[in-house]
Amino acid sequence: MKTKDKFSEIEIKLNNELKKCRELVEKEKKEGVSANSEDFNKRGELYKLAFDVAPTARRQDIERLFGWINPQKGERAIDVAAGTGMFSIPLAKITETRLYAVDPSIVQLNNLAKKKGDLDIVTVVDSLSEQSSVGAMKEDIGNIDIITSYGGIHHMLDKEENGILVNKQKEMFKNADKMLKVGGRFIAGDVGANTALSRHFEGSVKQHCLTGHTEKWLSKERFESELLRGTNLIIARIENVDVKWLFESERQMALFMKGLHAYDMTDEEVLEDLRAYLGYQKKGEQFELNWPMLFFHLEKR
Repeated sequence: MKTKDKFSEIEIKLNNELKKCRELVEKEKKEGVSANSEDFNKRGELYKLAFDVAPTARRQDIERLFGWINPQKGERAIDVAAGTGMFSIPLAKITETRLYAVDPSIVQLNNLAKKKGDLDIVTVVDSLSEQSSVGAMKEDIGNIDIITSYGGIHHMLDKEENGILVNKQKEMFKNADKMLKVGGRFIAGDVGANTALSRHFEGSVKQHCLTGHTEKWLSKERFESELLRGTNLIIARIENVDVKWLFESERQMALFMKGLHAYDMTDEEVLEDLRAYLGYQKKGEQFELNWPMLFFHLEKR
């Protein structure tokens, strides 16, 4: 019998949500419903539980990204793929003005709404790749100082509309151009092409996530040759940034990843995959998981 520890109760909740997610995916398969790996409503609660397990594991993400953004009081912002508010909430606390949290998952945005308190955060259930999202923010078109995102842009996949294949990432940057004021900045972090992190997603996550995983990675070459064409956005800076996720134990790390990626795996299988693809090490009293990200800073001319 497994010894009880402080994570035992939340592990039960995680396993229950994994079971629900597994049953939903299996039901859709039996009914012949096409799988949609970008439907984060299926695993929105798992994502929340991951952060209940390790609420400060990703503090370096915020530190690194905010170091690039340097947000100021009074600056209006948009958080793209805002999720449960990991970046929206601390950013709105600094700017003390309106922030739009844009995400296609109503489950995740509902969790954000429960946590935001009196902050002026407007949730938009949509993707910035869609013109409808611009309509939802119409009073601030051309009035936004900051657009940010973290790990969500690679989920914006090409989509066929009226017989034409539409590059949704390019559409997102076009809409960002519309929303930003001249001198405004789009500063974000995402998974870079041909990196240890992209290989982690292409291997482990694609294989073991209950809902699957599809992606379209970012690169400097794509920004220059494709994504920014036809916009007023220029590249100020693009770099690979060494980020660490911090955990007090391997058990905490494994549970966090199971919730984050809807992993239907044992703790040891999760850790084995992390060692193989990303690597982690014990430093003092904590474990550091390598999580290298591609950061970019765009400015509107």
